[in-house]
Amino acid sequence: MHIQRSQIANAAVFPIITKFLLVLMLFYEGWYLQKFAAISGLLQILALTIVGTTIFLLIPNLASGKNKLIVYWGLFGVFCVFSSKIVAADFSVALNSLITYFAFIAMVYCADVVSRYTNDYTWFSTTIVLVCLLSAFCALFYGVPYRNGAYYVTTMSAHNNPNHLGAMMSIGTFMLLFPKNKPRPAGWCFRIALSSVFFIVALETGSRSALLRELVVIVFFIIVKFKNFKGNFIERISKRLLFLFPLLFILIIVLSMINGNNIAGSAINRLIEEFNSDSFSGRTDLYDLAWNMYKEHPIFGIGYNCFAITSGYDYFTHSTYMELLSCTGTIGFLLFLGPILIATCRSFRAFKKDNGRSTTLLLLMLVSSLFGIVYYNMVFLMVLYLEISQMPSKPKYHDK
Repeated sequence: MHIQRSQIANAAVFPIITKFLLVLMLFYEGWYLQKFAAISGLLQILALTIVGTTIFLLIPNLASGKNKLIVYWGLFGVFCVFSSKIVAADFSVALNSLITYFAFIAMVYCADVVSRYTNDYTWFSTTIVLVCLLSAFCALFYGVPYRNGAYYVTTMSAHNNPNHLGAMMSIGTFMLLFPKNKPRPAGWCFRIALSSVFFIVALETGSRSALLRELVVIVFFIIVKFKNFKGNFIERISKRLLFLFPLLFILIIVLSMINGNNIAGSAINRLIEEFNSDSFSGRTDLYDLAWNMYKEHPIFGIGYNCFAITSGYDYFTHSTYMELLSCTGTIGFLLFLGPILIATCRSFRAFKKDNGRSTTLLLLMLVSSLFGIVYYNMVFLMVLYLEISQMPSKPKYHDK
């Protein structure tokens, strides 16, 4: 009896500890690292602790679940180790980056295992919203303005990449507008109001990609939710007004920003001027160079995370697709993105079952991949992996 009670206590306590460590890691990667600076060795320590507690307690459940994405991402990492050893100009750069990558996917898998063990994924979406809320608060009230070309933009700190902050806001907006469980009307009011705050912060970053990501989420939200409103005439009208008012509020804010001097208008103005700007020309130069590198090294690429040291630009390609092709070649590109593209096709078949949640998230990530490097960020990897894990086979809920 004593052993049985001890086992029950461990089964209850240690998953909570694992989730706490994962939450701590998400706050570190999503907020602290961008607001302040990296703490040397913290990522590796947390990764080892999380993996250790997961293996020690949940070893019978490590192979549970239908998500095979971790296999492909693991093979991708192993392939990059061997290919980078052969082709990389500086293998130490590739190796250090790959150590971080393996730490990321280990924690991503542990998050899925502990979520399945406790039959609870809501902790993750709640944590993401809180991280985004803290980031939005810091950007709005303690943000640092700086000049980006002809515009002034605002982020959390001088080293906070505006594209990263904008991407976090779009993920937070997605978590709010596409919940797993159906909220009450008052809950919808709160979610839409908070999404408006995230939308404003995304605009203030001046990031064109952030604006496009937000539009993807909002457009799909309108398409999915407006067509599902049911009930009597009064209920249908009240529900439409509930969703229309905050969206109209956002539209008014955007129009005032375009016509005024608010720095948040820079994202919209920069997007309008995209094809006439030096920034666009600079991006196309990076893409051309990455494509030429891929043509010279089509199988293995030039080495994981080696574009910066090989190109002479000292930064990334600003595109997951071009970074994968140039650095990991055809094999790496297919190993990493192939399963995601397959999952995206599956999500269309499950569109009605989860009210477009999976489709919206995967399209959001594919759009994000046009402007940033998804696999260099643990938060984005975890969002992708856990959403694919939750892709439904049966209807979850329907709006009434």
